[in-house]
Amino acid sequence: MVSLEEGHELLAEALGREVAEDERRVVEPPATDEPLAPTLYLGMDGTGVPVRKEELVDCAGKQPDGSAKTREVKLVTVWSAEGRDKEGTPVRDEGSISYSAVIEGAARRAVLGDGAKWIWNIASEHFPDAIQIVDRFHAKIGTRCKRAGMHGTVAVG
Repeated sequence: MVSLEEGHELLAEALGREVAEDERRVVEPPATDEPLAPTLYLGMDGTGVPVRKEELVDCAGKQPDGSAKTREVKLVTVWSAEGRDKEGTPVRDEGSISYSAVIEGAARRAVLGDGAKWIWNIASEHFPDAIQIVDRFHAKIGTRCKRAGMHGTVAVG
């Protein structure tokens, strides 16, 4: 007999193996005759996912009473952006977005994130030669807050 926590860990590991096998069968590598984009971008972020109450026992949260309603998951996307819009701003190339891709073969790599330390730590560890870029949304908020002389948490909207 295993504990509830051990059971969840075993289930997560089994699900991870299933996802990896599915990706091997479903995700098609680029054709060898198709050139790889010179720069591939990897975007990372974390978000809260609602879970059952029993999954939140002893988890610190953002509610006024310190409780949690969600658990954090990390998300990653990989894409190329060689195209430009009418103003010359880079845009994601159609069909290039992937949630499971190999970026090691790209001549240049860039990691985009919201500025969270964990993102830059992962980027530095796994992609030490990658350019680290704060995503446009968070860069604009940071600039707006600095102009207003604000520090700390900022409400957006």
